[in-house]
Amino acid sequence: MQVRKLNVEEEFKKMHSREKDKKVIGTCLEKSFSRVVVYSLRVIFAIIVVGAGLELVYFGIFQNSIALNIELILLYSILSFSVYLRIKKKVTPKIMIFIIIGLGLVLRIIWAFSIESIPVSDFEMAYKAALNIAMGDYSDMMGTAYFGRFPHMTMLVLFFSKMISIFGNNSLTAIRAVNIIFSTSTIPFIYLICKEIFKDDNRAIIGSFIAAIMPASILYTSVYCSENLAIPFYLASVYCFILVINEKSKERLLIISGLILMIGHLFRMVAQIVVISYVMYILIYRGKDYLKKIKEIGYILISFIIPFIIIGNLLVNLGITDRWLWNGSEPYITSILKGSNIEHFGRWNEEDSKFIEKNIDDREYLVAASKEKIIDRYTDNSPFKVGGFFLTKLAMQWGLGDCLASFLSESNISQDKVKIDIWNKGSAWYQLFYLILLVLIIKGLFNKKEYLENNIINLFYIIFCGYGITFLILEAQERYAFIVYWIFVILPLTAFSSDLKFYKINMNQL
Repeated sequence: MQVRKLNVEEEFKKMHSREKDKKVIGTCLEKSFSRVVVYSLRVIFAIIVVGAGLELVYFGIFQNSIALNIELILLYSILSFSVYLRIKKKVTPKIMIFIIIGLGLVLRIIWAFSIESIPVSDFEMAYKAALNIAMGDYSDMMGTAYFGRFPHMTMLVLFFSKMISIFGNNSLTAIRAVNIIFSTSTIPFIYLICKEIFKDDNRAIIGSFIAAIMPASILYTSVYCSENLAIPFYLASVYCFILVINEKSKERLLIISGLILMIGHLFRMVAQIVVISYVMYILIYRGKDYLKKIKEIGYILISFIIPFIIIGNLLVNLGITDRWLWNGSEPYITSILKGSNIEHFGRWNEEDSKFIEKNIDDREYLVAASKEKIIDRYTDNSPFKVGGFFLTKLAMQWGLGDCLASFLSESNISQDKVKIDIWNKGSAWYQLFYLILLVLIIKGLFNKKEYLENNIINLFYIIFCGYGITFLILEAQERYAFIVYWIFVILPLTAFSSDLKFYKINMNQL
């Protein structure tokens, strides 16, 4: 009996040791992955800071007037100090968040209705196609017409068409009003997300305040782009995901998370990066229960993919378009082709555009020839030149604090329709604001307490890395960064403690 008892005890110890080893391995994997991502982001954000700083110097030197910049900087300083005082006076969070939402709403109304903006670039083409659809003409959505080539913009065109049908000549004003509502709705979402991440009312309030006064979010209310409609759905999905991660809701909420994200994806079709980030987070940070991981991943993938496929087929069956949303008549590789043009910094260029237009009717050849051109560009040039190209592209993609919103708002309209000229007279303001956020993000990247102990913050690092890599490969446009601007609202908060003091950096954190 004594021998049997000893054997049982030994088996128990061995089993406990194996479980402990598994936990250690899991912890090591999490910490190792977190360190690799964070160390990489320190370099990446340092490059972005340089790019943003150069933009600030440029605007500071070449803008015609500094008066508007001073006024806006003074306004933001007063607002920031007022919020800080109210936090110190321990005003209840509910009152604070209502004040901040009201502030964000007022700022957006003032800007959006101070300018009689019109659709430009792709949005102009979308609006013209919507006018035709309102009259029953769907030809712009077919074959090699523009939205047959790029069917991912189908929902934006349909939204414009519905607004035209309802509001007629006042449709642009109505669209701006919708933009204001959707943009303002991001403020409470940011508050809820930050509260779940940091479990701290003070930082959640600061996060919502940054969202309320974020220049890009305000300025984009007068741009007729799909991001305005998509971002609230992205944020709602992230919030649902975090509730499950924090064990505040059952795993089935991931179905809602995936479905909501799919709705946002319909308007701005880059949410697959968020889906991949969800999957990576679950695989790396959700312990060792593999059946649970499979179930959670399954909930997200099924609720995202299946409804998307159904809607894509429904649009084809209804005759709205003859292309699936994910398969335009112009292959995706053409964006990578333009993104690989070293001489033009990976931006739109006439050389590649003419090549695509010439071969648009021969898809097989276009794909093969594009692949060959891309490979040649990266192999025929020296590693030094290619490396410099990617560094420049990274800095340009993420270096502009308003994601080109003020330029798009003021394009193609006379000066008498612009009451607050941000692009020509106020750009230094938003660039300085953005630069401060970037510096805080870098500060937070040295805060081990966050990225090693508060695992959920790593989800946002993964999401940013996903978009960063994607935009390095594709054609570069500053506007693309706007879909993930909320990352730049949340990550600066990692630089603070709950009493809004900076975390100290120790040498062993470097």
